[in-house]
Amino acid sequence: MKLWSIVQNQLQFEKVCAPEWYNKGEECPYGTPTGPPMGTFTWPNEELRYWLHYVAAFYSMMPFLLAVGIPVLFCFTRGMREILAIIFYWLQKVVMHALKHMAAQRRPVGSCLHSCGMPSGHSLDAACFLTWITLEVALCSSLEPKQRALRIGVAGVLLGPIAWSRVFFNDHSVAQISVGTASGIVMGTIWYFVLQLRCTSWLLKAIIANSFVRANYPLDPPKDEAAWPQTESGKFGWPSVKPPQARD
Repeated sequence: MKLWSIVQNQLQFEKVCAPEWYNKGEECPYGTPTGPPMGTFTWPNEELRYWLHYVAAFYSMMPFLLAVGIPVLFCFTRGMREILAIIFYWLQKVVMHALKHMAAQRRPVGSCLHSCGMPSGHSLDAACFLTWITLEVALCSSLEPKQRALRIGVAGVLLGPIAWSRVFFNDHSVAQISVGTASGIVMGTIWYFVLQLRCTSWLLKAIIANSFVRANYPLDPPKDEAAWPQTESGKFGWPSVKPPQARD
């Protein structure tokens, strides 16, 4: 019964966000929904297409390329950085779906997609990874300024125009990509600072030491931690403080 209730709630949720033509069982009058999973977009009718649509199609497929490309890259690197990227990718997907359920807002007129549009998942993807990459590279002391600028520039070229492509295809409104981008910046910043915690560093070191995963994260070489203080007896911990002697 619980499973059936969940299915019913999901169907009702999709109906709220679906456009009128979809609820009536009609075909989309604006074009064709196309693209791979997590990279779908509205491909307009032939008389409305020109070269810029192909550029926008590439950027609209970027979340799919990330979902596939990062695991493929891990097969070659076996790196901790790729594992963290995979975890982060699916973590922000969970947050995105939760936000879509709370907002339950339709996509703008002109879109052939019938799922909820607030916030833009594509924009959230792009902002999450662009923020994380920017913080990692900009605050890395082992890279030269030119190397930092090059890496951030490449990330910006690949991820920056994703939000534009969603508005270009009428699959999201400006408000939807704005909320998605803002949410992604917040998530990317939180993710970066969580990875800088000392307990996180210990966890990553333990995983690397006891598995086949390679230590390619963080970008800066790991620093040796200071030894724990010892007591007079040789045990680790803070030395005990003797109470002051009473004076005669």
